[in-house]
Amino acid sequence: MSLEGLFSPHLKEKSQQPQEVMSPLITISSNAPLVQALYLMIRNNVVRLPVIDDDKVIGMIRLSDLFNEIVKRGWTTTCRLTSETP
Repeated sequence: MSLEGLFSPHLKEKSQQPQEVMSPLITISSNAPLVQALYLMIRNNVVRLPVIDDDKVIGMIRLSDLFNEIVKRGWTTTCRLTSETP
């Protein structure tokens, strides 16, 4: 089964490259407050952020992860993305 015919009419050109349609990369530091992650997600209309530590991606945080952590810990502006205990 070929997907070429399914999507081709919706693309400008068949030779279009991913970098021509991709979104800018928005990242967050592993020790950033959760409120900053929420702000970045809302401001940039994204539901996932790569988490960076020492210039390396160490994971991803999803909007659902963020809300689950906020509910689990209770909302404070000092919650961090690391696995510290509250």
